[in-house]
Amino acid sequence: MMTAKAHRRELRRRCDRGGGAVWDISHEEEKLQKLKEEVKKMFAATPNDAHHKLDLVDTIQRLGVGYHFEKEIDDYLKYTYNNGGKQGNDDLHIVSAA
Repeated sequence: MMTAKAHRRELRRRCDRGGGAVWDISHEEEKLQKLKEEVKKMFAATPNDAHHKLDLVDTIQRLGVGYHFEKEIDDYLKYTYNNGGKQGNDDLHIVSAA
């Protein structure tokens, strides 16, 4: 698997070799950071209601970007697991997803 640094070098090499338009990698990385922060804000703004937050976690993982939010997802799943019985969740969807 290629590291992020190696990936950037490879992209620059490809762009320089082609003589065409050169991508501004730093601009793309900046956009990525803004989007990641926006999703983290959505995660924090979503109530700890199991249905809503678990749907958000499911969506993030289905999009294939869960690795960017491992800490947030892990923290919430631990919270849900530890407090599931206290909330009286007998919903099969919630129990199976957590």
